[in-house]
Amino acid sequence: MKRLSPPFFVTLFALSVLILAIHNALRFVAAIASWQTLQTYASASIAFFIAASGFVWAVVWATLFIKVWRGIPKARAASFVTIFLYSFYNWVNRSYLQSTPPYVSPYLLGGYLLWLLIAMLALSLPGSKKFFAERENHDR
Repeated sequence: MKRLSPPFFVTLFALSVLILAIHNALRFVAAIASWQTLQTYASASIAFFIAASGFVWAVVWATLFIKVWRGIPKARAASFVTIFLYSFYNWVNRSYLQSTPPYVSPYLLGGYLLWLLIAMLALSLPGSKKFFAERENHDR
C-alpha cells in the first residue's frame, strides 16, 4: 500500500510540534544536568518542577507529532486541546510561578491566540481535512 504523504501545511504544523517536543526535552535534560545549581539557587521543588514539566511536555508533543505525521484523525482535535493547554500552562507559569516580576503582556496573549489560529487554519484546510479523512478510511 502507498503511504499517504501529509500536505504542506500539515507538514509545517508537524515540524512546529516536533520543535516544541525537542525544546521541552532539552529543558528536561538541562534541568537534570543543572540539578545541583538549581537546588543551590532555587529549591529542590523548583528543580523537580522544571524537569517534570519538561519531560511531560516533551512526551505530549512527541506523541502529538507522531499522530499528526501519521494522519490519525483524532490528532486534529488533540492538537487544538494541546495548544490551548500549553498556552495556558505557559501563561500560569509566567504569571504565578516565576519569582521575578511576571512577563505577561497582551503581546504574549496575542501570540498564543495567533498560534492557535494558525494551527486551526492549517489543520482545517480542505487538503488537511482530506489527508486525515483518507488516513481514517485507509486504516479501515
